[in-house]
Amino acid sequence: MNEDRPTATAYATRPGSRFPPGATALADGVNFCVFSRHATSVELLLYAEADSPEPFQAIALPPERHRTFSFWHVFVEGLPLRTWYTWRVDGPRDTRETGRRFNARKELVDPRAWAVGTIADTYRKYPDIGTLLPAMGYGDQQVKDLEATIDQVPADVVVIGTPIDLSRIVRIRKPTVRVQYELQEIGQPTLDTVLAGFIKHALAGQAMPA
Repeated sequence: MNEDRPTATAYATRPGSRFPPGATALADGVNFCVFSRHATSVELLLYAEADSPEPFQAIALPPERHRTFSFWHVFVEGLPLRTWYTWRVDGPRDTRETGRRFNARKELVDPRAWAVGTIADTYRKYPDIGTLLPAMGYGDQQVKDLEATIDQVPADVVVIGTPIDLSRIVRIRKPTVRVQYELQEIGQPTLDTVLAGFIKHALAGQAMPA
């Protein structure tokens, strides 16, 4: 495998494999795979340097050749190891109805290459996570590893998708945007009804009916 910087302006590609997710270097190139169940189009962008203003190659992934189930994949032949990459993913933008908000103008950074400690262990244990950075707990070591991983990822902004405000317990030295969750109740029973019944039976020392 060539470890030098990219020299070609366009590398040949083939469909690649859905496993494993992330970027996997092989003898004759690199296999890229990302998970997205609701994406309608995916593009892989290759950069010579982390601060390159433009990609030297943009690879579109037509789903009929590059999608298996919810995995999007491509194999880039002869690609050197020291190549930087991002993803562009497009899809539904019906946030009000489904909560989905794809934006193909934004580039997604795969944090796997910078994962350390317990974060790296989590990727190995759960390979289908995709490009999300998992927060699997908030013990001292887990928080330390999460901070170190975020520090190393060359991202412009961190999107916080955890139910709690992660910035309250993890020092994030990058701009952050937090996803807000709202519960919409449809039909019966409502959450208030369930909680009222639980409290009533708890005070009476009874088990909740099945």
